Amino acid sequence: MVSSYVTTTVLDNSLPTYFADVKLTLQGQNILWNLIDNEQLPKNQGLSVNIVKNGTVTAARLTEGVAITQAQQITDSTLAITPAEDGLMVIITKRALERTLGGLMSRAGKITANGMNRLMETNLLTLFTGASLALGSAGTAMVIGHIQAAHVNVMRGGTGTNVEQAPKPIVGVFHPFQLNSVMADLSGMSSGAMTYPVPEGPSARVVRDAFVDHLSGIDLFASYHIDPDASDDAIGAVFSHDFAIGVMGNQMDTAKEYDIQLRGWKVVVTREYGFGEYMDAWVRSMTFDAAAPTS
Repeated sequence: MVSSYVTTTVLDNSLPTYFADVKLTLQGQNILWNLIDNEQLPKNQGLSVNIVKNGTVTAARLTEGVAITQAQQITDSTLAITPAEDGLMVIITKRALERTLGGLMSRAGKITANGMNRLMETNLLTLFTGASLALGSAGTAMVIGHIQAAHVNVMRGGTGTNVEQAPKPIVGVFHPFQLNSVMADLSGMSSGAMTYPVPEGPSARVVRDAFVDHLSGIDLFASYHIDPDASDDAIGAVFSHDFAIGVMGNQMDTAKEYDIQLRGWKVVVTREYGFGEYMDAWVRSMTFDAAAPTS
């Protein structure tokens, strides 16, 4: 009887090691740049884009035979936006390129682009925290009424007289968990259970599609770059496309240089852009609970 067998355990030193395709860490999509107004800073035109805005004049009823004696003055104001540079560098040695799995330089390009895009998105999110007009409160679940209230406030452009109506489109950007609270409110679900029959319409669409992307006349976007604070609250916003202006100085650029002393490639990625709030009344910063849902 044979007492010894040739098995993979016996020949474990001969077993090859197989690696599947390398996967990259996902960092979420950039959405904010395309949701605000954009300007391009032309070459050789200075450091800033200057947006000039004219004020208003006041008309009045006239009396026949009585001359107009009060002339109106046309004023202007300027918003200057100066782009600044973002950048990063990685050094990939010749040995690393030759000894590791293929496609390292290509993967490095995608990884560096992801890092640059994440920084750009998190920078743009400061427009929400910097807005002076707010709606909501920490620890409160966001519901459909909050979206509606923010929409109509932004659309009107203020609460006083002689306000400037916000141009369309008006959109909302929130943490995904905040939108989950709105879905629960809209669909009538409590602790994962339906509390009443849902007729065909927005509520049924939420239950069927498991997400809400259009509500009360505005498109809603989930940003995976909004980070909750230590109390699980997060800041989103409802805003007009024109409430802020982004200025692009230079699109993302990648430059490579071989360093003979390091025996490797320096890969430098840069982008030049800036942004600024144009009209504070056209945005509502919204702080609501963003704790992970459990039911």
